[in-house]
Amino acid sequence: MTLVGAGIVVGIVAAFFLATFLAAALYGVQPRDVLVFVGVPTVLAATAFAAVWIAARRASRHRSARGAAAHEYAKRRPNADGDADP
Repeated sequence: MTLVGAGIVVGIVAAFFLATFLAAALYGVQPRDVLVFVGVPTVLAATAFAAVWIAARRASRHRSARGAAAHEYAKRRPNADGDADP
C-alpha cells in the first residue's frame, strides 16, 4: 500500500501541474476540478486496498504446515518398484 500511496501522491502533483497543458483535451471538467482530484485517487486507493486484502485473505487460509507435510510424504512414498526415491 505504500507504493500505491506514493503513486497517488506523484500522480496528483503531476496532474495538478500538467492540467493547464491538458485543458484543451478535457470535456465537461475543469482542469483543476476538486471532485476529480479527490474522487479518482479515492477509487484507485479503494481498488488497491481490495486487491491487497483479497490476496492476504487467501494467503491466510493456506495451511503451510499441512502443505509441507504432504510434500515430505510424497518424497518418501515408494515408487512402483517398491523402492523409495533417493
